[in-house]
Amino acid sequence: MNILRKKNSMLILFSIFLGSCTSPKNNEKLWVGTYTNGTSDGVYVVDVNSPKLKSTLEYTIDNPSYMDFNKDLVAMVSENKEGGVALSNKSGEIALRFSSHGSYPCYIAISPQALKIAYANYVGGNVVVYDRKSKQSKVYHQEGTGPVLDRQEASHMHCVTWGKDDNTIFTIDLGSDQLMMHSFIEKNVPDRLVFRFHPGKGPRHMLWSRDHQFALVVTELSNEIYILAWDEERKIFIQTDVVKANQGVISPTYVAAVKMSKDEKYVYVSNRGENSIVRFSLDRETLKLNDPVWTNTEGNFPRDFAISKDGKKMAVANQKDGGVTLFDIDNKGIPHFTGKRIQLDQPVYVRFR
Repeated sequence: MNILRKKNSMLILFSIFLGSCTSPKNNEKLWVGTYTNGTSDGVYVVDVNSPKLKSTLEYTIDNPSYMDFNKDLVAMVSENKEGGVALSNKSGEIALRFSSHGSYPCYIAISPQALKIAYANYVGGNVVVYDRKSKQSKVYHQEGTGPVLDRQEASHMHCVTWGKDDNTIFTIDLGSDQLMMHSFIEKNVPDRLVFRFHPGKGPRHMLWSRDHQFALVVTELSNEIYILAWDEERKIFIQTDVVKANQGVISPTYVAAVKMSKDEKYVYVSNRGENSIVRFSLDRETLKLNDPVWTNTEGNFPRDFAISKDGKKMAVANQKDGGVTLFDIDNKGIPHFTGKRIQLDQPVYVRFR
């Protein structure tokens, strides 16, 4: 009996050991924001590990074209003429809706400590910072034009990102080719121009490195990606590289989203029109991009894409046709189409969480 008990105990311990050595299953869900002037109704959640890739409507909201997340908080814009913002509560319900103080808000970002929310209004030339505690909003107006008359006739704020804390934001103005910094703690300090793009470039989105030592910016009107090193002492960006993101074989083409791999070895940009994702290798010593590889998105007009936390999957939101297409990423950072797609109308935003 004692021998049998010892054997059984050893078998149980061995089973536990094997279980602990098994890599945990990725239970991330894919969140999808859509334009709602067709058959879609708002924000959907998809289990990408399920064979049927069933999508569930999470929030009914008009044109949730951009979102951000922090634990239980979900922040969404409603990209329409009236301009709206929606915030969820811990129960997963929309708890607060309010005006964006402009039209067609297209970007939203939760501050590092989740005390504030910033969002950019494409029409109206402003960025707004909402304080969750006081429920007050501060509006930052931008003015300027550019040489591309049909796109740069006025300021068009397209992106807002946070600095290292809740006291500084950086804004991208497609209309005036400017990257600005706004500080909340330095009184009587004017908004600072930290980088000016060559006229007509049309900057769209900005992405910081994890250590905030450099940033990536894609320019919609010139189809380029810039690497900008941050000079903390002088409070300016210094350009270290600029390269074309598209292949130049299809016109017109417009860059859309920019992302980095978790280890920051690879940089990705989506190209609408050309319908591709380009992968660059990033040299962290020189802050230069090299070795571009283009992958067809298997859909039309890839407005956004997302990379899973383990870095092994990519989802691409093809706005005009093809739904959300799914890719596996190899050990060289190159995405490969899995043959799977999520059939949703006009997907324009995706995020794994």
